[in-house]
Amino acid sequence: MKVKVYVEGGGDGKDLRTKCRRGFSSFFEKADLVGRMPQVIACGGRAKAFDKFCIALRVRKEREFILLLVDSEGPVAPGSGPWQHLERRDHWERPDDAADEHAHLMVQCMEAWFLADREALAAYFGQGFNRNALPGRQEVEEVAKADVFDALKNATRQCRKGEYGKGRHSFDILEQIDPDRVWESSPHAQRLVDTLQEKAALLVLPRLEPARFEIDVAARTALPDVGASAVEGLNVADLLVDPREELLRAVEPLGRLSEGGCHHQEQCGCEEELRSLVPALRTARSVRRRTLLQGEGGDTTPSRCPYRAHLGG
Repeated sequence: MKVKVYVEGGGDGKDLRTKCRRGFSSFFEKADLVGRMPQVIACGGRAKAFDKFCIALRVRKEREFILLLVDSEGPVAPGSGPWQHLERRDHWERPDDAADEHAHLMVQCMEAWFLADREALAAYFGQGFNRNALPGRQEVEEVAKADVFDALKNATRQCRKGEYGKGRHSFDILEQIDPDRVWESSPHAQRLVDTLQEKAALLVLPRLEPARFEIDVAARTALPDVGASAVEGLNVADLLVDPREELLRAVEPLGRLSEGGCHHQEQCGCEEELRSLVPALRTARSVRRRTLLQGEGGDTTPSRCPYRAHLGG
């Protein structure tokens, strides 16, 4: 499955669109999509993004997934999905072939993501950056768009790079921020990454040689606050070595995979089960970055880090 993301941003100039594509591509790479990257199409204004999305959706090829990503431009009502919000605010009617998973929002704007990773902001702007000018609340989706821009401008007034400017700095910062921090602070960002992870997982399946695709139930004892599964490729159970011997391993085959999916003759539910495990993938990925790579006593060798060998750490 090929994934195309039609994103608001990049204006009308070639250079800015290139920076937009590069910024989002870097963000998605750090969300562990390397080798399974979506194609980012920078569309300029939000209306252009919607128009291009609708056209792409109508002419899409088999096993091609089309995704729209735009700013919400305001708060999203509780219980309201992206299409309901876009219809109410922009009077955009959901295309007949579009499902909820095709539409995604940056709430209330892309710059709200920056507030989730203040360390990256401080590192980017350097001396003179004023953290105290940023909103105190951690729920970045609740910060009004105007307040986001005011905070960024106030925080950067004394910086050598100058006061924050959307085209001048935005996509460079997007390259720097940590997706883990963003989705922890933004449920809509988490939904976006989960969707891309789901589609990326389905993209990988046809590429695998026929082999067992296993589920490893891990960290329930060693990391009781996680209690989640990690999904990975071939024979990963053999690569998991927990130095404290507290890792629980329960391997369940999902089926043998080949071109186009598993080899089962009947509807087996393999893809549905894989899809349901995407949140566990996200949790395990976060654990790997924040905990397991540290090892015990700072040791990061594979023998001290059970996930490192098969998660590409």
